[in-house]
Amino acid sequence: MTDPTDSNDNTERSLRTIREVPAEAEVLGRIRSLNDAEDYAGIIAYCESLPEEARTSDVLGEWARALNNQGQPGETEPFLKALELLSAVPEDARENHFWNFRRAYALYWLDRTIEARPHWREALRHRPGDTDTLEFIEMTDRACAAQMFSMPFEERVADFWKAFSEEEGRFAVGVQSITLGMGSFSAVAARIRELLKLIDNEKWSLGIHLPTAEDPRPTIVFSPQGWRVAAFPMREFLRRAPVELLDRWRFVLGVQPMAEDVFAKISIRLGGVSLSPAELWVTPVTEDHALRLRFTGPAFTGLTQEDVPFIFESLEDLVRFSVGEAAQMRWFNQFAIAPWTGEKVQTGNAGKTVEASGGTPAEATREEGVRPADEAPSAGPREDPRMRLTEFAAWARRKYPDLPTRTLEAELEESVEAIEMPEKDPDCDFLMDVKRIRTTCPGLVNQYRENVKDFTIEYERQGVAAGIFHFRLADDASAEAKTAARESLIRFMRDDIGPDAVLVTGWGTALRYDYVECILWSSRKALEKLVDWCAAHDEVLYAGWHNYVRDAGGIWFKNPNADGPAEEPGDEPGEEARGEAPAGAEATEANEENRLSAGRAESAEPAPGAENVPAAEHATETETEHPSAAAEIGVTAKA
Repeated sequence: MTDPTDSNDNTERSLRTIREVPAEAEVLGRIRSLNDAEDYAGIIAYCESLPEEARTSDVLGEWARALNNQGQPGETEPFLKALELLSAVPEDARENHFWNFRRAYALYWLDRTIEARPHWREALRHRPGDTDTLEFIEMTDRACAAQMFSMPFEERVADFWKAFSEEEGRFAVGVQSITLGMGSFSAVAARIRELLKLIDNEKWSLGIHLPTAEDPRPTIVFSPQGWRVAAFPMREFLRRAPVELLDRWRFVLGVQPMAEDVFAKISIRLGGVSLSPAELWVTPVTEDHALRLRFTGPAFTGLTQEDVPFIFESLEDLVRFSVGEAAQMRWFNQFAIAPWTGEKVQTGNAGKTVEASGGTPAEATREEGVRPADEAPSAGPREDPRMRLTEFAAWARRKYPDLPTRTLEAELEESVEAIEMPEKDPDCDFLMDVKRIRTTCPGLVNQYRENVKDFTIEYERQGVAAGIFHFRLADDASAEAKTAARESLIRFMRDDIGPDAVLVTGWGTALRYDYVECILWSSRKALEKLVDWCAAHDEVLYAGWHNYVRDAGGIWFKNPNADGPAEEPGDEPGEEARGEAPAGAEATEANEENRLSAGRAESAEPAPGAENVPAAEHATETETEHPSAAAEIGVTAKA
């Protein structure tokens, strides 16, 4: 059947539509009139009514500005929408004061001060000396140092579980529909993710499993996808699940191993590559205390450089499905891919794999965390026999007898201890003069030392603060006195402040200070309580808090050399002024620590199974056109 509409009518209608798009000058004039009347709601409604063609970069900016002015303290939707609009502005239209100011403003009121700081400075670069921008820079720096969130993690989690409980019936119906073959996993998961939006993390994933004969409850599996740092807030989030829900739902931390017959039949497709366990071969290679899994298979024939990241992601998923996430995170976090040369293979006495073609394959490597293996170092790499991936779980259980009972909760309790060669500069940044440190979350420490902010940005988006409480006794205090003070502080955090507000993740001793490392689920509650501990311990001369944003400064609880608390900020200035300052701006005086120290100190060998390597995110690839031509394509560790 042909379209009966006359083509001339279509043309006329298109021309009429084009003529109905208002000119940018007309739109901006209308916005200015509404702005003069402080009718921000009117600006928002007007912009929403505009056709797509009329939403120019300037219009999007004014729309975002109106949302910023309309938003109130504690709200999120107006500021999130403002960020969405500003992200739609083309790159070449962002190099100006207004775009950076508006983005920084929205981030500031979302308590995302780490992300706001560079935009404030960029706004100032485009308008040097601007007093509004300068005042916001000062307030944002102070807020970043304290991270006293207007809506901390504990409140966000409580809101999620309240909303989940209210919609539990809807979720139960969705699961029942899936059981009957009429529903969709994705629909249920999408709604849960929507409720999660204020504590979500791009590294979090969730999966829904139907009730079984053994357990009549639906199961929701939350996975940090191998990222150790992301697992700590996830574990705390699940710890706070209401007890009454646990009778009807099962919430699990970390991907669990699949039944071997089920695993053998699955297939994962990412990008243009499809991988299945039955068609993959894996060779465990041990070298320099590290175990690397080298994969090959027919699917690796004709790979392009663009395929490599998808392959590594798929391989990591498959290993998790095979042995479980706890085991994958602990033992199996380095990967390599080699070109396919056929199934026939033999292993020589020296452990060197000899391909059927007689050649040694080039490799593309992904390292997901360097951990010492159980064996002593050898002169060269040692290879176990090559096997199909469907056989890997049985091999892994033989090699690591405790693998079947390993949980992600237990993995997060594992710590690494290092003896350092500290910097002797008395003005070096905190932690750079550390002599001994023990931590369950080395990724945070490593990024602090490297002045990288990826993990702290993710935490801040969730309302989580992570850092160190540092204190100093008299110069002639004994090591025993320092240890007693530190242990007293740890007990105070665990017993008096309590696990709902703080998680102790480590400790350290340095040339100048002693440290207790912690993650704060309610930063205001925890820091206010720490003031009490300082007041009760006269032997503590200096005490303060520094989060893991290295150049953010810190706050002092005790400092004999300080001139007193900083002035509290007044009303926000400028075109988007508001009367109430965010909670984070009420911090005590910031101790600016803007000097960057030299490189990382050398560390002692970590305990078996502990991470003690710099943490980075994704692939860094060698410059080759085809992976098989590369000697190695590296991806550094997840932390």
